[in-house]
Amino acid sequence: MSLHVWRDPPRVGAFWRLLLGFLEICGPVALGVMPFLIDADKPLTRAWIMALFGTALVTALAYLLSWCIEHWGRKEKLFVDCMLHDLGKDIWRANPQKLDGPIQQHRITLFQLRPRNWLVKRLRPKWTHVLVPQTRDPKAGRRPTRRFRVHDHHTENCEGICGLAFAMGSVISPALPDLHAEGPLEAGTFEEYTKSTRDSLSKVKKERYYSRVIGGITILDHQGERWGVLVMDSVDPTALDQKAFDHSPARRVLGVLSKVLSEARR
Repeated sequence: MSLHVWRDPPRVGAFWRLLLGFLEICGPVALGVMPFLIDADKPLTRAWIMALFGTALVTALAYLLSWCIEHWGRKEKLFVDCMLHDLGKDIWRANPQKLDGPIQQHRITLFQLRPRNWLVKRLRPKWTHVLVPQTRDPKAGRRPTRRFRVHDHHTENCEGICGLAFAMGSVISPALPDLHAEGPLEAGTFEEYTKSTRDSLSKVKKERYYSRVIGGITILDHQGERWGVLVMDSVDPTALDQKAFDHSPARRVLGVLSKVLSEARR
């Protein structure tokens, strides 16, 4: 099962964001400097009038575009956060047993697929794209920052359960070992966790994840291309199974989430 997104939200590249920021800074500075450059003993020429008007207009448009981008991002994020919250309640409540651990340890994270630039792909051809976290429910003390590198065609080069879900469409990990069990851990516990999650041993030892089960599904756009990955993880190893996304409440929420992201792409 894959979640279909019919349209992409408009992407604003780093170059255009940098350009808007440059105009927002330089515009007011130029307007403040111009009066000192104008000769007070001579009337204003047409060139100076056009320069003043053009600078003010470009500066105002830059501020307006920045506000629109920020306002749209907040609005889309609010809707998506609400959908993820509802999806989390349906997924976790579908489990017949009471889930262990606090609510912050039963999470849903939305990752978006981003292409790597031309130079990086040539220097590091093992990965072609990266999955970037966009939002997570429930909100925790820090924002998700972990990115996962993936490849268009080679499954073995995809990192983590996120990468495996990207490559296979849908995946749920087996029950993972408890890295926070009382007393010393058994030999090979970190290695077993690393193998089951396709992660690096150094990262697992450093982070000591609470997740005991991780699942994900691929999000597709209107052309059938992969848009990103929706990942669920829980401290309770019984929280997810292969039928987690097949019950009607979860499918309904996934459909609503698809429509929200579709509207954001218009």
